[in-house]
Amino acid sequence: MTTIYDDNIVELINLLNTNTMVLDGFNRAIVGYVFDNNETRIAYSVNHILDILMERDNLSYIEAQEFYYSNIECLKIDDMAMPIFVNCNNKGLC
Repeated sequence: MTTIYDDNIVELINLLNTNTMVLDGFNRAIVGYVFDNNETRIAYSVNHILDILMERDNLSYIEAQEFYYSNIECLKIDDMAMPIFVNCNNKGLC
């Protein structure tokens, strides 16, 4: 379930910088954003991304990790402000 806060961040990011990459379907995993070298970058919780993959795609934890590392974490597009992925030890924090 996407919260208003998550949607507001995406809307704000789109207004501030059109070169900021937004991961479709992962708004619930947004934990914030940062300004880095005149670019705005969205910070995503890896734990929440894995939860979304397990729920949405009916993947096991190991399958979700494999998908994340193979298809999400490695994303690189030269003219885009790439996301930041935050790993937390305590799942309750992020």
